[in-house]
Amino acid sequence: MIEQRLETIETRLLQLEKDRKHMIAHIHELQLLIEKFQPNSVSNQDLTQSTNTKIEYLTAANEQMFKQNQRLREYILDCINGKETLGQKGYLRALSGE
Repeated sequence: MIEQRLETIETRLLQLEKDRKHMIAHIHELQLLIEKFQPNSVSNQDLTQSTNTKIEYLTAANEQMFKQNQRLREYILDCINGKETLGQKGYLRALSGE
């Protein structure tokens, strides 16, 4: 049962990493699309600053997700190696970075 839960968590972590990469690629595609269809009345500098702010925010959010994934992976490996016991408290500590 524990092995199945660990496999499920590992599968979910891999999916989150894949989703993160897809999100970054999609953000870049959207940025190119915005630049292509931007109206002439809006200055390019204003649009670039707004887009850069959004990209910086999403990049920071993705970085936090990636760090959470790393901590969860370490927790799972500790559980497999017997250093930790699988439980909700340990899982939440790994997510929060405590």
